[in-house]
Amino acid sequence: MILFCLKVVILSHIPFPLPGLEVKQADLVENTLIITAVSTSEAAICPSCGQSSTRIHSYYLRSPHDLPSSGRLVQLQLHARRFRCQNEMCPRQTFAERLPNIIAVSAQRTLRLTKLLNAFAIALSG
Repeated sequence: MILFCLKVVILSHIPFPLPGLEVKQADLVENTLIITAVSTSEAAICPSCGQSSTRIHSYYLRSPHDLPSSGRLVQLQLHARRFRCQNEMCPRQTFAERLPNIIAVSAQRTLRLTKLLNAFAIALSG
């Protein structure tokens, strides 16, 4: 019962926005805040031909590193989708949805963390 109440409190107080995503679950495991989220868009644009698609091919999990929050590690679990391109002339048959406000196409860390690491690199490069 106490664990359930903790989840509700965490879900209502995530300390940063996740634009374009809906938070499905947030768990506190030891010193790590694990946030599970899914995309709210119904369609995605093919990066090759620009055609919009709603045909889902498959799902996969992306787990980028993110900035710590309130002294806790933050682990994102983003349930992303692969779509089928509906343009028969397109050379790309399937493509992964983009999460441009959160993470770059093939990045291992969020844009927030990348920006902070770049600032440290510039400040310390002397």
